[in-house]
Amino acid sequence: MPLLVEGRDLTVTVERRGPDGQRLTCTGPGWSLAGLELGMPGAFQASNALLAVGAGRELGAPEAAIRAGSRAWWPGRFQVLRHKRGFLVLDGAHNPAGARALAASLREVFPDSRVTFVLGILRDKDAAGIVAALAPLAERFVLAASSSPRATAPDALRAMVPASVARVDVAGSPIDALALAVRTATTPVICVAGSLSLIGDVLGAPRRSR
Repeated sequence: MPLLVEGRDLTVTVERRGPDGQRLTCTGPGWSLAGLELGMPGAFQASNALLAVGAGRELGAPEAAIRAGSRAWWPGRFQVLRHKRGFLVLDGAHNPAGARALAASLREVFPDSRVTFVLGILRDKDAAGIVAALAPLAERFVLAASSSPRATAPDALRAMVPASVARVDVAGSPIDALALAVRTATTPVICVAGSLSLIGDVLGAPRRSR
């Protein structure tokens, strides 16, 4: 199989991106697939899809199979849900690079929208780097410890939040944090981020908490 490089041999164009997903055109040596519907709206997913499509073409996968595969989705990876006051985004973002990718996706999918973050980070992660990547978009942080025994105490996270963030609250659990954020939302977007264990706690919660 030849080595195909994005930007040289493979290109992707985003035709549309929104909370419900994105439509792409992927091109490679001697082929082009337009109108690919991708269920995951994260900005970083376009490149991921391009590489998967390129591999599928090189392996001889039928176009119908490639189009069906493009509709795959991954819980907790810029997963967008709707709630009664706006949008709820779930993203693991458990390191600074992931937090920067999350911030870029939030800017692209929800331009000009401030964000309420429900944030919980594990002790062995670069919490300061994660907070720094998300803070420019934040109107508010609601901090909580996930059910993991490695979770950082919310008060320790509070000390890392810059003064530019207007409001910081602490909740007793991820479910309480999400309920507080939804009940008192002042932004159209609430984003749960910082660790996969936090995402697991929220996804495992009764639907009424959302």
